Amino acid sequence: MDIDDIFREIGELGRQQVFYGTALCLLNLYAAMHMLQYAFVSFPVAFTCTDANNETLQNACFDNKRSSCARLEFDVHSSSSIVSEWGLVCDENWRSKATMSGFMAGVMLGALVLGKLADRIGRKANMTLTTIGILTFNTVSAFASSYTLYLTAKFCVGVFCAGNILSIFVLGNELVG
Repeated sequence: MDIDDIFREIGELGRQQVFYGTALCLLNLYAAMHMLQYAFVSFPVAFTCTDANNETLQNACFDNKRSSCARLEFDVHSSSSIVSEWGLVCDENWRSKATMSGFMAGVMLGALVLGKLADRIGRKANMTLTTIGILTFNTVSAFASSYTLYLTAKFCVGVFCAGNILSIFVLGNELVG
């Protein structure tokens, strides 16, 4: 008797497999939302740059240098983002994009390291560890008071997301045979 005969005898897809599959899909959806984080937290916000001579520019800086603005005011009445939180405009604009690069660098490192860890400690333990890591570092990024702390937290979220997605993928495949 081979594995296919056993599955025909006991049934291939039961309530428990559907429950586990749904739970894994929901966890994967949560991890995948971090891939989209840039669009939700790094969008541009209207601002006014005033120099030392009291001249103003709308959504631009003098000589494209943020340091040329003696006063930088953002229109945060309707919305705000990390751009308005830390003044990531003009020559500092690259920093908002670097958050996604930092996240993806974390994903690369996590895929290399946490895949092997999952082989050692087990997929379920790895999935639990990575979910706790994602929640912890998301909380840190939510309350980050500096750009450097935010970038570091996003890098760590990327590391744990990669390990989480790898474990979910393998557990999902093992579920269906």
